[in-house]
Amino acid sequence: MDDLRVRARRIAAWLGLGESAVIACDATIGGGSLPGDRMDSVAVRIETAHADGLAKRLRTGDPPVVGRIEDDALLLDLRTVEPADDDALANAVARAAEGVGRGG
Repeated sequence: MDDLRVRARRIAAWLGLGESAVIACDATIGGGSLPGDRMDSVAVRIETAHADGLAKRLRTGDPPVVGRIEDDALLLDLRTVEPADDDALANAVARAAEGVGRGG
């Protein structure tokens, strides 16, 4: 968990998000194949009035990024992201966010 928090802080800072963007969350084990089984994780929480649009742009981007929406914010759970992919993740989010809310 400590490593996940460090990575999330780095990504949040790179995206210009504050410390409050780093949150504890629950990850579903097995992508839902083990109903009810969860484990602790850490996510970067991106608050935006356009969470659905940002999520869609990320899913259809290159590389595709899958997050989840909770309480009108997009969560990017780092449990399933390899540390070597952190920069690619941050860059993908920055690119996707560029057109969100402007018809993009």
